[in-house]
Amino acid sequence: MIDYRMEEMCPHGEATPLDCRVCEGKLADKKVSATVYITEYGNDYHFDRNCHRLIFGQQMVEERGGTPSPIEAVSEDSVKFDRSPCSHCRPKQKK
Repeated sequence: MIDYRMEEMCPHGEATPLDCRVCEGKLADKKVSATVYITEYGNDYHFDRNCHRLIFGQQMVEERGGTPSPIEAVSEDSVKFDRSPCSHCRPKQKK
């Protein structure tokens, strides 16, 4: 199952539009982007929070004596033009 995240808050006081009875009906026509995972200095975004390439990058920073930046969950729409999808955990294209 794909984890979805809304970028805007519900104007009716709910945590997200998905939790609101008023907003819920309006979402039927609106496409929601998937949640992906990034680090501050990474070049790719990951669909799997436990992607071994994401974890490996964090380990490489530690091995060089640095402090890895936190892994953040963001919407794919917010990063897809600035970063590349990870070639390892990217969902396979349907033919």
